Amino acid sequence: MKISCKYDDRGFSKSLKRVQDQVDKMLEQEIAVAARDTSKQAKSYVPVDQSNLKNSIKTEIKGKTGWVGTRTQYGPYVEFGTGLLVSVPGELQDYAMQFKGKGVREINNYARSYLFPAFFIVRERFIERTDRRTAEIFKNNSKR
Repeated sequence: MKISCKYDDRGFSKSLKRVQDQVDKMLEQEIAVAARDTSKQAKSYVPVDQSNLKNSIKTEIKGKTGWVGTRTQYGPYVEFGTGLLVSVPGELQDYAMQFKGKGVREINNYARSYLFPAFFIVRERFIERTDRRTAEIFKNNSKR
């Protein structure tokens, strides 16, 4: 007696491709939402006396990449502070080091963070939404 088993993975490969395409599309949508939300939130956090900074906050979205920021030279110094009053969250230490001043001139300004607090809030929502939507995609595709 002989038993033979053969698995045809063509249907499975099509299902995986369909799921991947749906997840990719969902991620593009969620990244765009997160970038716009981060920009809006950051603008609401900008100190009142920094209207030029507020107006300079821009959002760029391309596929699965979102960028929110300002190209002003002084933006990082408002975000992190200066001199003896610098305040940088632990996970941003390496990033913030690129803005560390050189020389003997010392100006002490408190950090008035606007961008990264917005990012941290939106990041949590982004993770929750993408987790939920990914689960929905897999659930819907398992019914086929």
